[in-house]
Amino acid sequence: MRLLDRNKHIFYYALRNGRGMETDARGNYTGEPNLTYSDPVKVHAYVSATRGSFVISSGVTIDQFGLDVDYDKIIHLEGTDWDIDEDSILWVDDTNIYHPYDYIIKRIAIYLGHTVLAIKKVRYHNEKNDIPVLGTDPGLLLATEQGSVIRA
Repeated sequence: MRLLDRNKHIFYYALRNGRGMETDARGNYTGEPNLTYSDPVKVHAYVSATRGSFVISSGVTIDQFGLDVDYDKIIHLEGTDWDIDEDSILWVDDTNIYHPYDYIIKRIAIYLGHTVLAIKKVRYHNEKNDIPVLGTDPGLLLATEQGSVIRA
């Protein structure tokens, strides 16, 4: 039932191509990482509203990825031949690819002919006073899951 076409949503993902070092105007390495990503790819898939868990008859709660994995939503993809990995970035809630990505992948599970992704919301902050940065180019600032920012 989850993989019916009417239950699918559009989201985008980009694969990490590589990691280099940033250089200044003179060509010297600054020591800051420079992450590069592929062009975003459009996908139709089931995206859960929130973190999913199941309660069985004895009152025990079962979580699909375990209790120690910190994630916010689950994405179900048809098939098992996806090139998505845990270094990929996602545009799920805001599908405008010119805005910063809003999710990262925490875990990937492949079973019963489909792929399931546990994804975590990324929160952007500036470096000075920890307030959200709106409209930031993802090529300039990359947020970590803890909320700190690294320059790309």
